[in-house]
Amino acid sequence: MTSIRHLARLAGVSIATVSRALRDDPHVLPETKQRIVELAELHHYRSNRLVRGLVTGSSATIGCILPDLTVDFFSRLLRGVLRRTFLESYHVVVFESYSQESTCREALSALVEQRVEGILVAGGGEVSITSSSIFAMRSYGIIPVALDNSPAEMPLDRVHTDEDELAQQAVGYLMQLGHRRIAYIGPSGEGNRFSRSRAVLRAMKHCGLSHEYVRHTSDAIPAEAETQQIVRELMRLPNPPTAVIGFQGHTAARIIAVAHQQGIRVPHELSVLGCGTFHACDLVFPAITSIEQHPEDIGKAAIDLLLKRIADKREDEEFSPVTVTVPTSIIERASCSSPRRRY
Repeated sequence: MTSIRHLARLAGVSIATVSRALRDDPHVLPETKQRIVELAELHHYRSNRLVRGLVTGSSATIGCILPDLTVDFFSRLLRGVLRRTFLESYHVVVFESYSQESTCREALSALVEQRVEGILVAGGGEVSITSSSIFAMRSYGIIPVALDNSPAEMPLDRVHTDEDELAQQAVGYLMQLGHRRIAYIGPSGEGNRFSRSRAVLRAMKHCGLSHEYVRHTSDAIPAEAETQQIVRELMRLPNPPTAVIGFQGHTAARIIAVAHQQGIRVPHELSVLGCGTFHACDLVFPAITSIEQHPEDIGKAAIDLLLKRIADKREDEEFSPVTVTVPTSIIERASCSSPRRRY
C-alpha cells in the first residue's frame, strides 16, 4: 500500500504538504495540489485514519441520525454519506430516531460517548436538536450538522432542500404546460414537518392561483378513502382542476391510483405531479413526473462540510453557521401534459 511518505518522495515535497494538499488546503499552490492528487490517484493512495487516530486521539468515526431508513429520501441520503466517507476512510455509525425526540436524544448521547468526530442529524417530524445536545457535542469537540429542514434550538451548519425553490419549480412547471386551475393535496402547513405545504401555498399565491383547489390531508400520505373523497370533491366542482400537486411522490401515486378507480384519465383529464421522487415513480402507470431533491448529493455535501469543519477545528466564538442548499430539478415522466379541456 502506498504511504504518504512515498507520495511525498514522488512529488518532491514534505509529508505535511501532501497532507494539506489532500485536505484541499488553500495554502497549497494549485499546481502542487494537482500534482499530488494525480499521484495519489495513480498509486491508489488512501489515508489510514485508524492509524492516525492512535496518534491524534481522533476516532475516524462520524455519527448519522436519520428518522426512518425505509423512506426513500433518507436511505438515498445515507447512500451519499457512505459513498463519501468511504473515500475519506471514515467509519459511520447510524441510528434511526423514528421521528421520536427521546430516541433522537438517546442516539446523540450514545454517539457523544463514542467520541465520534462529527454528527449528521435529521430528527424528522417536529423533533428538534436541543441546545443541551448541541452543548454536549461541542464540549467534546464533536461537530454537528443538521440535515434537511430539521429544527434546531441553536444555529447550526445545515445542508438541505430549499422548499420554496421546490414549490416554485412545481407550480412553474405546470403553469408552463398551460395549467391555471391547479390543486394541491397535502397536510396543513402547521409545524416544521410540513413546511413544504406552506411553500406550495406561497408559490401558488405568488403566481396568482386560487386556493379554492387546496385540500389538506390528515397525514403526508393520505389513506385511500380520504384521497377518494378529496379527488371526487375536486373533480365535481363547476370548474375542476386540470392538474394537482401531491405533497410527495407517494401522495402523487395514491392520487393516480384513485383517479384510475374513478375513471379519470391521467394526464388527459388530470395531470399529477409529486414533490419528491421515490423508487417506484417510474413503475406507476403513468410514470410520475416529480421534483427530484437529489438526497445522495445532500449526503455528500453534508460530509464535505463536516470534514471541512473537522479539518479547520474552529473555536466556538469564531463559528459562523453555513447553509448549503442542494438544487432540485424536474424529472419529466408521463403523468403531466398540457390541459386538454377548455378553460
